[in-house]
Amino acid sequence: MLAWIPEPVLAEVKSTNTLKWISQSLAGGRMALLPDFPDLREAAVRLVSISRRYPVRRLDFPEAYCLAVAESIGYVASSENGGAYSAQFLYSRPTVWRAFDVLAELVRRGILTRQDVVKYQEETAHRFSRRDLQALGL
Repeated sequence: MLAWIPEPVLAEVKSTNTLKWISQSLAGGRMALLPDFPDLREAAVRLVSISRRYPVRRLDFPEAYCLAVAESIGYVASSENGGAYSAQFLYSRPTVWRAFDVLAELVRRGILTRQDVVKYQEETAHRFSRRDLQALGL
């Protein structure tokens, strides 16, 4: 499976380990860099503008660009950004999965176990909500 990383999102990455993982994934052909296309940039700017009309967290440009990309090529966007997650219910077409949603889908498909989700939380210090964990049977 090839993952796409939009150029505006890459500019947000600060962690050396994450940059190393991205560069190894790019070199290994498991990830591709998606350039900053003018038509997607325009769509992202529109989404940022629309997001200001709602009483939820606003979209930042990189997240809006991801949504524009996801819509244009029919992908699911992945983001922990509250504005991006809310957008799918209010004004944007693409589905947005948080890390929990990805892990839950992998559990549903039998690729991971529920214990792997617990291990993920321990190793990353990323805590999922009680509601999400209960929905997964944890």
